[in-house]
Amino acid sequence: MASLVWSTTSEHAKELCRMDADEFLHSINSAFAAYYPQSGLVNMCNSTVRSLLAGYTSSSYVADDRPPRSVSCPQVVCLDEGSRGCFPLSLCHAKDYIDQRVALVGDAAHRVHPLAGQGVNLGYGDARELTSAMVEAVTEGQDVGSLRHLEDYESRRLWHVLPIMGAIHTLKHLYGTSFAPVELLRSIGLQITDAAHPLKAEIMTRAMQ
Repeated sequence: MASLVWSTTSEHAKELCRMDADEFLHSINSAFAAYYPQSGLVNMCNSTVRSLLAGYTSSSYVADDRPPRSVSCPQVVCLDEGSRGCFPLSLCHAKDYIDQRVALVGDAAHRVHPLAGQGVNLGYGDARELTSAMVEAVTEGQDVGSLRHLEDYESRRLWHVLPIMGAIHTLKHLYGTSFAPVELLRSIGLQITDAAHPLKAEIMTRAMQ
């Protein structure tokens, strides 16, 4: 058993919801098996960048110019009745996270595109920082919902959440186009990030907070 998130256009989403179970399953499996054309120029530039990175970075980075192996996705064979849902995706952010004895966390404070689980990571970070603020208040003999301590929670989370939201929104648009110059830009950017180990580690650490 598994869950699936299919991000698509509003029109296509409505079409998918109107399908019966068999048609819907066929659409999912067809999307998994579909061939998506690649730009020869982009592939050639990527190969050149890989070779350059292999020459200027540590020996742990290896350029691999072999054609990608064919990967066969498992087929979806059944669908639980009533499990299909459709909802609009939007970027939302609360004007304030706090008020006297009130604090917003998770999707109540911010909502992002479902990309790599970052929405739930942000929610976990909110809960961790709110707990820390409450512990500080109790330790100092203050009310657990003290506005001064909640303001510390809000400022710490704003400093972290807003850049992550901006990055997610940018990635969503970068991967939402097949325009060759943008494809090339994102491919080179990913290769450089992967080869720059300290930068990669910092990004991963920030994304988990």
